[in-house]
Amino acid sequence: MDEQSYSVPTALRSVLSHGQFTRYMAGEAVSMTGTWMQVMAQNWVMTTLTASAAMLGLVNFAAGLPMIALSMVGGSLADRYDRRNILLTTQVVQIALALVTLRPRDQGSAEEEARRRGGIKEGLAYVRADKPTLGLIALMAATTVFVFPAMVVMLPLYAKNLLQLGPDRMGLLMGISSIGSFTGSVSLLAVPRRRRCGLMLAAVIAAAAALTSLSQAQRFPVAAVSLVVLSLGVSTLIGLANTIVQERAPSPLRGRVSAIAGLSFFGLMPFASLGITSVADWLGMRTALLAAAVLYLGTALPVLIGSRRRIYEVPPMMAKTGPLSVTSLPSR
Repeated sequence: MDEQSYSVPTALRSVLSHGQFTRYMAGEAVSMTGTWMQVMAQNWVMTTLTASAAMLGLVNFAAGLPMIALSMVGGSLADRYDRRNILLTTQVVQIALALVTLRPRDQGSAEEEARRRGGIKEGLAYVRADKPTLGLIALMAATTVFVFPAMVVMLPLYAKNLLQLGPDRMGLLMGISSIGSFTGSVSLLAVPRRRRCGLMLAAVIAAAAALTSLSQAQRFPVAAVSLVVLSLGVSTLIGLANTIVQERAPSPLRGRVSAIAGLSFFGLMPFASLGITSVADWLGMRTALLAAAVLYLGTALPVLIGSRRRIYEVPPMMAKTGPLSVTSLPSR
């Protein structure tokens, strides 16, 4: 398809034409809606029990512990066994009506199936050896440590104590920020591959600028615009980084690589929640937000700049086992 004619609507139609993917995304939309409602309501309840940002961080820390314990195991199982059966088993535990029309995965070559039975060490070895993948995971980790606590954990206290808002306005603030997340996620479908690095660079700068603006905001409109920019930058950055990591990973290792990448969020988020919130109690929330912006920019920019030239290199294992390569990927 000609790059100039590739638009977001065209990309959406292309993606949603795959029935299994459409069903998965529909279920994921329902699941994530419920999850975010729970998280924000839970954090608001905590603001009625304590004025300490660190206590909000502690709640989120406790909620993240199961992800730390099970992510690596889940990644290994995803490579070793049929992912459809794993989804069915885990979802039946949560709800009896579970993401059932998914067909079993196709069997790979004997070499691929042998590699699928390997342990998590093989996934870790791949990530260590493939510097672009390692750099992108580090970039996502920096985003988790410095940005997500401000977006999620501290937002109720920020809205209540600094902006003097009630729960309804706090919910509206979070809802407005989703405009940026949605726009960033959907727009990724039409981003040409050669522009990914530049867009990630712009996303890092936008996120740092938005954190700085939040640290100074005195009124609802300023905070709302800042959150839109922040969520736009973060969703763009995380989406592109995850896309590149997934593309680079050989098929037999993709589950384990995904688990390692997932730990850069789920594994670090509980600890990040404790870190930034403790700084907020110590120095004040506005100072903590400003410090997060400076530290994020100082950490993410060098990582991204150091990785950008190697992102489009074909990993050695990809050429032998992966279904994707630079030559087989669309030119966009």
